[in-house]
Amino acid sequence: MGDLISPWLGLIVGSSLNNAYIVLNRSKVCYPAGPRGTDVCSQWKTLDDAKAAGAITFNYGHFIQVSINFLLVSCVVFFLVRAYQRVRDAEAKRGEETPAAPA
Repeated sequence: MGDLISPWLGLIVGSSLNNAYIVLNRSKVCYPAGPRGTDVCSQWKTLDDAKAAGAITFNYGHFIQVSINFLLVSCVVFFLVRAYQRVRDAEAKRGEETPAAPA
């Protein structure tokens, strides 16, 4: 499922949603570095890089991705159950409408 949705969301958002995170302990991990005062947090390209550096992160991108996957799967299951019930009801009506054989 992720292979179907992730590329489209990546086009909309601009990057992979699984790499969207917020560093919670900025005071401990991020510090000004370089002549322009850029912090180390902006230099982490992926979530794995941030975790390897010891950052505590809130992975909101992963939560959004899992929520979208859940909604898609639940819609598919809903429509499958709905189709099954329609077929079952149609067969039940067909069985009731057939006239009884003359005795």
